[in-house]
Amino acid sequence: MPSTADPPGDPGLASERTALAWQRMALSFTSIAAVMLAAAAHRQTAWLIGPSALLFAAAAAIWRYARLRIGHRDVSTARRPIALLALATAAAAVAAAALSLIRPG
Repeated sequence: MPSTADPPGDPGLASERTALAWQRMALSFTSIAAVMLAAAAHRQTAWLIGPSALLFAAAAAIWRYARLRIGHRDVSTARRPIALLALATAAAAVAAAALSLIRPG
C-alpha cells in the first residue's frame, strides 16, 4: 500500500480542467462581443463596433493562452494572465452597463 506522503504517480486532470476553464472564458468573451455587435446593428450605433472588436481581441488572446496551456501541460498559471483577465472582465462589465444605460435614439 503506497504511503500518503509519496507524490502520486498520476498527475490527474487539473491541467486539462484549467485549460478548459480558459477556453470557457474565451467563449464567454466571444459571446459578449457578439451580443454587443448585434446591439450595434439593432440600435444602429456605430460606436459599439469598437468595444465589440476589443472584446473579440480579448477572446482571441484568451483562446491563444488556452491553446498554450493545452500544448504545454507543465506550464503553471502566472499572475499576469489572471490580472489581464480580471481587467478584461471588468472592462466588459463596464461596457455592458453602459450599453444598458444608453437609450437608443
